[in-house]
Parts: sequence; structure tokens; C-alpha cells
Amino acid sequence: MPLYKLLVHQIQKKRPLDRLDPDFVVSSIEHYFKTHPKEFVKLKTVNEKHLAKNAIFRQTVKEIRNELNRMYGIFWKSSASALEHHISTKERMDIYPHIYQDIFRITHIPRRILDLGSGLNPLSYPYLEQAGFCGDYIAVELTKKDCDLLRSYFLQRHLKGEVLQRDLVSMTDFPSADVTFLFKVVDLLETNTHTLAERILTSVPSLWIVVSFSTKTLRGHTMRYPSRGWIEQLCKRLHYSYQILLYENEIFYIIKK
Repeated sequence: MPLYKLLVHQIQKKRPLDRLDPDFVVSSIEHYFKTHPKEFVKLKTVNEKHLAKNAIFRQTVKEIRNELNRMYGIFWKSSASALEHHISTKERMDIYPHIYQDIFRITHIPRRILDLGSGLNPLSYPYLEQAGFCGDYIAVELTKKDCDLLRSYFLQRHLKGEVLQRDLVSMTDFPSADVTFLFKVVDLLETNTHTLAERILTSVPSLWIVVSFSTKTLRGHTMRYPSRGWIEQLCKRLHYSYQILLYENEIFYIIKK
């Protein structure tokens, strides 16, 4: 779509937004238009040649830039290389403003969070604060580069907690926490036996474990049956209770041990 293409171009003309994955910028634009549908309708009627000078278009560019800088600006200042890789959390942008509130309605606000295979999810910390969280945050990630970047972010934000470089496949000693996050991790590590998922669920010293899965296929199509029957059966066998939060791109199992 010419509108989206031009928006991405204009948004990324300013540093450090030029380092962003264009697909991530598109997801931010889509999120913006969901909350500003009238602007989208008006912009669709503007001739492509006149878009760049349109007042609504310029305001849209400004607000999306501001939101991206608000959420990621501190992280960019911490390390110029922070956005050299793709943003793994881009599909979660639509639900970040309320996902933690939804989770904490079930688990209550924790004093300590353990985020296994965290990726760049810790950058969503402002939304955790909005949901009332102000405790310790323990992020566990595989690569040294990502861990260094996250440590810089923690330092800049003066966050309580730490970043640990660990391989979940071989990790056996897990820090204790009130709530543990396993966001889109299990499908990447598991085989058909699901033994790793069972080992982590039973080993993590948390009352609550939040496991999420994508509701999209590898080709980006929405799954007809996004639920994971195997984890439901696993919880039943382990006598764990669970509740489900289902969103467009992701399904969350809120598991109580």
C-alpha cells in the first residue's frame, strides 16, 4: 500500500528509527490506525503525490515516531547496535498496553518476575509499570550480545533485577519468582515429546507460569485451532490449573502450579 510505504519511509528518515525493521514499523502503523480509524479513512482519500505535505499525514508520522522513541529511545541511547537485529516483539505491540494488566488480574501483581528466553521483551517494562509492577525483573537470554544490550537498558532505567546468560535447553537451576514468563519460547525449543517444556514447568520455582504461543502459521496465516492441546493435557497430568488469554497474534496459558 503506497500510504504505508510512504509512512515507513518518512518515519525512518529520523535516527535512530532508521535502524528498525520495516516490518516492525508497519506493525506500529497498523496499531496507530486501529486507535485512529478516522485519520486512516481520510488519508486513504488523499492523492499519493500530496500525502507528504498533508497535515494529517505529518501528524501521524510525528505521533508514531514519538511512540517508538518513547518505548525504545532509552535502549537506543544505551547501545547504538541495539536494533541491528529484528524486533521479536513486534507482533505483541497491539496488546502490550493491556496484556500485563490482563495477566495480573489472574496472578495478582508479582514482586518478582522471571522472563525465560526474554528476547527484547524487557523493553516493554513501561507497560509493566503501568500495570502496577515495581519489583525485581530477572531476564534470561541465550546470546551475550542480547544480554549486554539488556543490561544496558536495565542500567539506564535503574531497574531492579538482573540479566542472566543461560541456555534453557541445559539450564537446571532457575531463580525463584512469583510469576515466570515463557513467551513464544517453547515452540522454538521443543520436539514432539514436550519433555523440555515439562522439565521447565516442573523445575521453575514459581506459583504462576505464563506460557505463550503464536496463533499464526509460519506463512503468517491465522491458525484455525490456536490452542495447544498437548500443554492442556500436560497441565492436567501434573494437576496444574490454567486459564487462557487469546489475542489475535498470541495465545497465553496462565498456569498455576
